[in-house]
Amino acid sequence: MQPDSLHLHTLIFTYLQRRHNTSANAKTSLIITLCVMPFILISILCYQDTPILIAISICFIILYTLAYRLIKTSIT
Repeated sequence: MQPDSLHLHTLIFTYLQRRHNTSANAKTSLIITLCVMPFILISILCYQDTPILIAISICFIILYTLAYRLIKTSIT
């Protein structure tokens, strides 16, 4: 069974590799970390405020889906 190439990190890696040939793996890790960090920090700071945590989760899901679709369509 082969792993698919449709995971977000793989799509980002492929996009960066096509645009910039050097160090796509390190750039992929940095991009993912920087994109997720604000959601983690806000969640930690507001850990007792359930409505904010729900809003953060919904925002993350929406932004993740939009980023996934944008990158997927730019590669294919």
